[in-house]
Amino acid sequence: FWYHMYGSNTEELRVYLAPTDSPQLRDLIWSQRGDQGNAWQQARVDIMTTSNISVVFEGVRGSGARGDIAIDDVSFSTSCGADCDFDTNLCSYQQDDTDEFDWTRQRGNTGTTNTGPSSDHTTGIPEEGSYMYIETSDPRQPGHVARLISPSLSTDTRCLQFWYHMYGDHTGDLNVYLRTPGSLLRNPIWSESGDQGDVWQQAKVHLEADRDFEIVFEGVRGSNFRGDIAID
Repeated sequence: FWYHMYGSNTEELRVYLAPTDSPQLRDLIWSQRGDQGNAWQQARVDIMTTSNISVVFEGVRGSGARGDIAIDDVSFSTSCGADCDFDTNLCSYQQDDTDEFDWTRQRGNTGTTNTGPSSDHTTGIPEEGSYMYIETSDPRQPGHVARLISPSLSTDTRCLQFWYHMYGDHTGDLNVYLRTPGSLLRNPIWSESGDQGDVWQQAKVHLEADRDFEIVFEGVRGSNFRGDIAID
C-alpha cells in the first residue's frame, strides 16, 4: 500500500491483523510515526497466517491540526518472487551471454543528460539506492539488446511487479519474457516503447506457468544515445 504522512503534528499509522470472526486486534505488523514529508511512500508487508484474517489500518491523531494521514492503492497478492531492489547486489539475477551488451547496476544518474533516472525508485536518494539500466551511448548501436535473467521461480509465483524508467528522445523498447530455463524466448508478456517521461512507472503482470520458469528483462537500444532504460 501507499501512505502519506505530512505535517508537524503527525502522529502514527499502524497496521494490524485481526481474526475475521473477532473485533479484537491481534498482531501489529507495521507502523510508522511522525512527519514523512509531502510525498507518497510505499509499504510492503509479508503476512504469514494459516487462517482467515482481516487487515486493520489505524490512524492516530497527533497533538494538533497539521497531522493528516492518508493511504491509497491497497493491494494483496501471493508472493511476487525474486524480490530485489538492486541496492546491495543483483540478487542472483544473471546477465545473458548471448546478447550484445549487459545491464549496468547504477547509483545516481546515468551520466548522460536528458535520459535515464537521477536516482533509484526504492529510496529516491542518489547517494543511497541502486537500479539496473542499459547504457545506450557508444559503442552501442541501434537494435543492440541487453538481457537480464531472474533466478528460477516456482509455479506458485503468480505476479510480477517492477518499476521502469524510460526517458529520452531515442528510447527504444523494454520487453519482459517468461520462459522455462534454457528455452528460447517467445512472445513478451509485457512491453513498452519510446519516451515515457522522466518519472518511474509501475508495471504489474499476472504470471501463469505449469513448470518452474524465469523472467527475462530485455532492453533494446533505440536510434541514438539518449535512450537509457532502467528497472528497479
